[in-house]
Amino acid sequence: ALAERREPAPFLSEGLSEPDESWKKLDLQSLCAFFSNPTKFLLNRRLGIYLEEKSSFAEEREPFEMQTLERYLLEDSMLQRRLQGRNLKDDFDFAAAFGRLPHGPVGRCIYESLSPGVEHFAEDLLPLIRGDAVETRDLRIDVGGFSLTGSLDHVYKEAMVRFRYARLKGKDIVVSWIHHLALNCVRFGESPRRTLLA
Repeated sequence: ALAERREPAPFLSEGLSEPDESWKKLDLQSLCAFFSNPTKFLLNRRLGIYLEEKSSFAEEREPFEMQTLERYLLEDSMLQRRLQGRNLKDDFDFAAAFGRLPHGPVGRCIYESLSPGVEHFAEDLLPLIRGDAVETRDLRIDVGGFSLTGSLDHVYKEAMVRFRYARLKGKDIVVSWIHHLALNCVRFGESPRRTLLA
């Protein structure tokens, strides 16, 4: 504590080189990735640094509860199947086959405890996506020397509907806003001008 304090050296001691012309050709997914997490985008795309580490060790004990990511992936799968008209009560075997649930009665109890929430969310969502979605359309927007390409989906007669069965984060709002701006920069026949985020 009595030692002289030193300022830590900056991560980047000098500016980055000027990006080449290829950076003026953007795709919608990359643009969303940048605004969702600019620091991660800089590390990955400009510096080639990837900090994520995945454990290669297998679990030594039988899991009796679900990790947050596993639960989210299971609930998302349940929601997608419910929106396709499947009955969640009849879909336990399908969910169990993916290996995201603990085996036996514990897995069934977890599945049955998640089903009412997914069912309720689907009931709220279905009126918003009633009817056929407009075909996924490719887009190209040229502005200020930059070119943006990509595609938009989940566009319905009344609105583009974006949803996620989880607590919405700031990046969900940012990504939806970018898609909304792209939707309003192009015109696909009778495409709507509104975006709904659930």
